Amino acid sequence: MNSSNIFWKSVEAIGQGAREAALKRYLSEAYGLIRPYLMPCPNLASQIACPRTLEGHGCQYRIVEEPEPDGTHAAVCDQHHCPTRFHTREELVRYTVNPQLIIPAIARCLGLHPQIGPMADDAWQIGHIPGSAMIVPVLFTRVKEEISMRRVLQSLILKGSRRFVLVTPSVRYLGNPCSPLHAQINGQTLPLDEVTEMNGHEPVLTVAGRVRWKKLKETIGGPAVLGVTFPTPANAAWHDLTLVFRDGHTVVASIGHIKAAYTFQDMGMVNRKNLAPDEQWQLLYQFAEEMGVFTWSSQYADHRNKKRKGRLAARLKAFFGIPGSPFSFRQEDGGWETVFNIRIA
Repeated sequence: MNSSNIFWKSVEAIGQGAREAALKRYLSEAYGLIRPYLMPCPNLASQIACPRTLEGHGCQYRIVEEPEPDGTHAAVCDQHHCPTRFHTREELVRYTVNPQLIIPAIARCLGLHPQIGPMADDAWQIGHIPGSAMIVPVLFTRVKEEISMRRVLQSLILKGSRRFVLVTPSVRYLGNPCSPLHAQINGQTLPLDEVTEMNGHEPVLTVAGRVRWKKLKETIGGPAVLGVTFPTPANAAWHDLTLVFRDGHTVVASIGHIKAAYTFQDMGMVNRKNLAPDEQWQLLYQFAEEMGVFTWSSQYADHRNKKRKGRLAARLKAFFGIPGSPFSFRQEDGGWETVFNIRIA
């Protein structure tokens, strides 16, 4: 089993939480991979297995809520009246996977702009398929039983979600009990243990995983979906962005220390008939030639540019994931200018 399989098995297995000692014992070497994504649960452990469980003893110690004068908690065996044990508060803290840490990591892995929020019991939104003609949410769940997976799907259907991608640690709990529900939705599933590998503590798509993810996005979102997106930092605004054209087919995008070059194909601005740059890319290049300002005296002034600008804005928002409009209206001359910086090298 490779490190990715171990990692996602751990995400799935932890469930609602367990003590650190139990996690280390159960997960073994996988604990080091999952540790950066853990958070303490609000409640302490209420029971602990007998130390002789592996010997077949099988009883459970009940944790007394009221601490002793020294701050420890008594662990009492009500079944076999085993000797009372005492544990410090730190030993009783339960840990579980923190959605606010694991979901952004998944978003980075899949090239999505994080839009995190609860969608149903045990299901969170990661983001949306970028560039899709319709809104297609990408969701994540890590339930550890088929009946729980069925409950998640039922909840999504009741909320009116019929078209989405459901990302899971594995396919382990997507068995027969869920099949009738799959027939009611236009959804796709992506098991992370089959498409990722670990780069340190960070999951990344494998070569085969990138191909599979691209096909899945096109299947549910259409051929115009974006294969890549810019890794925009949180809270970035349009005025933080700079675009510099290297040539007619390539632009360098930068926000702060993040910098990368993209072609018109990368940014989804390709004419599907002849595979050349489409009108949106041409308009973006013309904005660069005009140093970001378009007026009726510009050499490329055209009444059709208003609709083209709207389509270009939608494409830029999908690629960079920045809220608000990337263009502002000029009251003085009825023109438009880019909120971001743009020029030709």
